[in-house]
Amino acid sequence: MRFDGTILARKFGIFPPHLVDTRDLSRHLDARASHKLSDICERLGLSAKGDTSQFLGLHQQDLTDAQRRALSEYACNDANLEWEVFKRLLPRITRPEIELPLALHTHNLFWSPALVFDAGKAKQLVGEMDAKVVTECQAVGHTRKEISGNLSFWALLTEALALTGEDLPMKYGKNKLIPALAKTDSAVKELLRHKTPQVRELMRARAALKSWPLHQSRLRRMTAQSAAAGGMLPNPLNYYGCHTGRWSGGERINTYNLPSRGGGLQCEMKKCLVAPAGHTLVMADAAQIEARGVGWIAGQDDLVRAFAEGRDIYSEFAQDFLGVPVWKPLADDPPPIAKLMEGRRFLGKVAILAMGYGMGKVTALDRMDTYPEAREMLDSGLIDLAFCDSLVKEYRSRYPKIPAFWRKVEQAFRVATLYGDRRQLNGLTLSRDGTTTLLRLPSGRVMNYLNARDSFGQLVWKWGGLWGGTLTENAVQAMARDLLVEALLKVEAAGFRVAHHVYDSIVACVPIDRADEAVKVIESALLHVPSWATGWPLGVDIKIGERYS
Repeated sequence: MRFDGTILARKFGIFPPHLVDTRDLSRHLDARASHKLSDICERLGLSAKGDTSQFLGLHQQDLTDAQRRALSEYACNDANLEWEVFKRLLPRITRPEIELPLALHTHNLFWSPALVFDAGKAKQLVGEMDAKVVTECQAVGHTRKEISGNLSFWALLTEALALTGEDLPMKYGKNKLIPALAKTDSAVKELLRHKTPQVRELMRARAALKSWPLHQSRLRRMTAQSAAAGGMLPNPLNYYGCHTGRWSGGERINTYNLPSRGGGLQCEMKKCLVAPAGHTLVMADAAQIEARGVGWIAGQDDLVRAFAEGRDIYSEFAQDFLGVPVWKPLADDPPPIAKLMEGRRFLGKVAILAMGYGMGKVTALDRMDTYPEAREMLDSGLIDLAFCDSLVKEYRSRYPKIPAFWRKVEQAFRVATLYGDRRQLNGLTLSRDGTTTLLRLPSGRVMNYLNARDSFGQLVWKWGGLWGGTLTENAVQAMARDLLVEALLKVEAAGFRVAHHVYDSIVACVPIDRADEAVKVIESALLHVPSWATGWPLGVDIKIGERYS
């Protein structure tokens, strides 16, 4: 439908008021699988789709009678297969009254784009990124060629490590030992936090040299795609792109993960998305919705109450953990005090927002490394593995019902998987259907864990391992998604266009003279607690601006 709908919209001005796309149905049931019609048919035991290679390079007037018959048979079979897929998958969709309008909404983001793309700013950013690469290479005293070349970089890093008596980390390649410097190698994370500044700076320069070209390529693709759409940027989100039901990005520009953390040049990419003339953007975020949801589903009432009362939970946690005063920096705080408080409070923020799903000390240290706020503390050695271990233990002892919930939901999942027994836990319902374990959310939507089983004491399913922390994460993120989509549909029903959304935020493109009205509607929608989420304390942050940020 993305392709066919684009032809209808751009060439004929036709926008279907209703649709059911078999690819969307397939995503709903198994988001990570292939959604090609041929693969869907194979999974459902339907006849083969066939191929069109026999018609390659032929024009209609060149076809023989036999080829025409073959093409007709192929086309009819294709339509019949679509119909069979539709009949089999549609009845398996839970909450179709919500999900089918969401699928249509997703297609409309692409067919009828609402955001202008600022190609001039994009070109400027590409140039600034080139300059940034040069600057970062100069900072470590080497050329771009030396940093980007594998052999030359390995030599530089070997020399820097030799100063502390260390060797270049190695791993087994196909036929020999090679440096363990791929992005996914654990040694890379350790080197980025190395105690020797020269090693750290070399690794960061190398990472920057690899990342800036990726940002530049994305900007160029966005520029080309918007040019093809008359200056507007078709928003290529994939409905049900993730197991939890959240969207994912597509068309090699992935508007779902434009950089946002820590400021900097890469975060300026968002600002290339602009409201059209006479309009503005209302950007609303469901504040700390996952942290609130973890407390709510686990029955951690003191955490829920703190959120409901609007307390500064980050500062409270950090103050108790560190044993020193912590507060959110005030406007009249001297800069050194503001910076100190920001750093201390940041520790509480990481704990509250990130540790509800079973994060351990190693992952906590890795997570710290993604925040610019932690850079100085990491480099100085203030934050290390032992520090993160203490932070994790503080979170779990302060909120004991949350780790207890991890254990309970894992046990309930195991019983449902092994014995087919139906289990209910704090609004979640776990059951079994053939080889699939079903997790029914309080909203009524069902998540499917295909081929779920217990393998020597370890829960696994089609796509990997499971334990209580991941199951809690899945459930909370899925519930947060369901809250967001109900709000999204309310906003659009009120006549305001939702132009984009990412995880727990909504970006509406509204006429300037209706901005205040839109703010009230969006705030009300995001703060509305449906009956299935009674007691979940919701919050919202809203910003208005011409550019996405």
